[in-house]
Amino acid sequence: SDGSTSLVIWREEEIWDIPTATEISVAPLSVNVLLDETYQDIELFDPISGVTSLAQYSNTDMITLDLYDHPIILDIGPDYLL
Repeated sequence: SDGSTSLVIWREEEIWDIPTATEISVAPLSVNVLLDETYQDIELFDPISGVTSLAQYSNTDMITLDLYDHPIILDIGPDYLL
C-alpha cells in the first residue's frame, strides 16, 4: 500500500425500463468534489472505459466532474500539501 485512497462515485439512477425492456439514457450531472486537504496528485478513472487515467489534477482540494450511472474512481495520492 502506498497510502493513496480510491474514492468511487456514481449516480443512483434508473437505467432500465422493465415494462418496455429498454435502456434509459441518463444525462451526466456536474458535481464538485471537495476534499479535506489539498492533494498533489489525483487521477480520474472510468472502469467502464478501461484502465487508462482520463484526467489528472494537481495541487487541488476540489474537482468538478460529470457523474453518470456507472462508477468513476478518483485515485487520490498519499501526499498532501500543508
